[in-house]
Amino acid sequence: MTSGVGTVQLVDGMKKMITKWEETKAYWDDAVRREFEQKFIEPLISQIKTTTQAQEDLARMMQACYHDCK
Repeated sequence: MTSGVGTVQLVDGMKKMITKWEETKAYWDDAVRREFEQKFIEPLISQIKTTTQAQEDLARMMQACYHDCK
């Protein structure tokens, strides 16, 4: 698996999770759900975005190294 494939899979998984979470919110709307979202969902989304950016940066650096070594 290349870094690009991993990034795509991670972003796809995040999109699916967000879709399911939005569906869940329609049926679960209380203080516990809001706390769960604040403690787990929001930080997870932030971490995924940070991770995908790092993967993209790493892929660019690896590509540059590859071209420099040719």
